[in-house]
Amino acid sequence: MVLSQGGGVHSLVVLPDGRLAAGDDDGNIKIWLVDEQKLIAALCLRAGRNLTKAEWARYIGDDTPRQPSCRGRPSNWRTIDP
Repeated sequence: MVLSQGGGVHSLVVLPDGRLAAGDDDGNIKIWLVDEQKLIAALCLRAGRNLTKAEWARYIGDDTPRQPSCRGRPSNWRTIDP
């Protein structure tokens, strides 16, 4: 999994629910889902489709083989009624 803060990290903490929080040079805080299955489910919900190869590499990383990310998971994707 690849996490990008964009600048120097001054603090890092794992939250009780398994998320990772990091504080940067500008006082910003970024929070990531670090449980891979929760991250995949969240991305599926957000995208409403399987992740492309490039999206998988960016958000999940190359260490985990790409798989259909939305199989059996809820999404915000809706079909247009005829």
